[in-house]
Amino acid sequence: MKPKLETLIYDVDGTLADTENQGHRIAFNRDFRETGLDWE
Repeated sequence: MKPKLETLIYDVDGTLADTENQGHRIAFNRDFRETGLDWE
């Protein structure tokens, strides 16, 4: 039996892990560009 997920933590401001330069910012910019919202 799988354990029930009770908590999910989103860290999108770099408090727990510095992922802005190699993580979500790159993905956001790619998605924005693909939808015509390129602002890089």
